[in-house]
Amino acid sequence: MVWLSRRRRNSPGLSNRRQVEIDLYLWGLRDEDLAPLPKSGWIGYLQGNNPNFPLKALQEGLSVVRAGVEAIRADKTTYHTPVGITRWANANPVATEALLNLTMGAADPGGSGHGPLPLHAQLRYFDPHHRRAGRPTGVAALVSAIGEKFVEVTLVNTDQVKTHVVTVQTGGYGEHLARQVVVGDKIIQVSSSTFDVQLAPGAGDTFNIKMKRYHHQPTLAFP
Repeated sequence: MVWLSRRRRNSPGLSNRRQVEIDLYLWGLRDEDLAPLPKSGWIGYLQGNNPNFPLKALQEGLSVVRAGVEAIRADKTTYHTPVGITRWANANPVATEALLNLTMGAADPGGSGHGPLPLHAQLRYFDPHHRRAGRPTGVAALVSAIGEKFVEVTLVNTDQVKTHVVTVQTGGYGEHLARQVVVGDKIIQVSSSTFDVQLAPGAGDTFNIKMKRYHHQPTLAFP
C-alpha cells in the first residue's frame, strides 16, 4: 500500500493538475471551471487581465529555442552514450505552446500529461492558394478572447506588397459552426465551419466570430 501511495503522489496526471484543469475549462468554457484557474498567464490574458502576455510568451518561446539549440551544439556524446530517452530532455529547439495559445486559442496537446491529445483549438487556418494547412506566409493571428459562444481574433497581413487570403476554420477539426462574423460595425452571416478572409497588403482587423460549439462531426478533411 505504501508503494501505491507513492506512485499516486508522483503520477504525471497529478503533477500536471493545472494543465488538466485548463483543458477542462477549454472544453466546456464554464464559469465553474474557470473559477479555480489563476487570473494570470494565458488564461488571465483571455480574461483581459494580462495585456503584456503575448510579448512575454513570444520572448519565452524564443528563449526555449535558443537554449535548445545551444544544448544540441554543446552535446559531445555519441549516439549510444548515454543510453536512454532523457538525453535530449533539455535540447528541444521547438517551442509551440505560445503559438498554439495565441494563434489558435489552443492548449498544448501534450501539456496535461495524458497526451498527446487531439488538438483542441478554437480556430485553425488554411492557405487556399497553396492548398495546405497553416496560415499563408506573412499572415499573423492573435486570439484575444474566448467565450462559450464566440472567439475573437485579429488577423494582419504583414506583407506590404501582396494580398493574401486565409481560410479560417472554427475548431481544430471543423467541429464548431461559425454563425456570423462581426468586423467593426459590419455583420457577415456565415453559417459554416469555414470562411475566407482577404487581407490587402499591410491590412488587418479584429474579427469577433459568433459560433455554436460542437455542432459538426469532427473531421480531418481540409476545407
